[in-house]
Amino acid sequence: MNVKERASEKCRWFRFKIPCCQLGRLSCSFSVRLNPVVSLFSALIIWAFVVWCVLEAKAASENMTEWRRWITLKCTWLYIGTQDAWALFIVVLYFSKYSKMKLGKSHEKPEFNDATYFTMLFAAGIGIGLFYFGVAEPIWHYAPGHYGNRYYARYSDNQQAQDAMNLTFFHWGIHGWIVYVVVGLLLAFLSCRKGLPMTM
Repeated sequence: MNVKERASEKCRWFRFKIPCCQLGRLSCSFSVRLNPVVSLFSALIIWAFVVWCVLEAKAASENMTEWRRWITLKCTWLYIGTQDAWALFIVVLYFSKYSKMKLGKSHEKPEFNDATYFTMLFAAGIGIGLFYFGVAEPIWHYAPGHYGNRYYARYSDNQQAQDAMNLTFFHWGIHGWIVYVVVGLLLAFLSCRKGLPMTM
């Protein structure tokens, strides 16, 4: 049994087959494998939220609008600060002794060179989003009203346009990439190097 199989067996799984159809001697079925802890808790939370939104639609809309407004006003500094902290963490990691560590096994060779790997990550991660929102997002932040810039009335047109561009650069610049980098490194390290499954 290899490392990946041993790690996979440490997790709690439910495995079962659901018969689908019979075509002559050929039988079709779906194999289902799930982690009961993650699946049940997430399903309970999601369905409780859905039922609340359906039964109390007006109250849910008002409450969620108020929650979003409160989070935006009170926690924007936390969002920006954590992005800066993750950026600093990645820079420190890059210049540390761990920068040379492979994300795969020690004996494995990379399947792609750096340029190809970067191109795939860029295209799959933010390429299409940047293509679309590179134009739409500055306009959205420049627009007045509920969904635009909340400080719209405070500045001149030039300052409003500059703020819209600054927000767009924040979302699609280094800080936007940092989230992908941190999560990608964590998943690659645990899955490709330690052999753990891509689930809890």
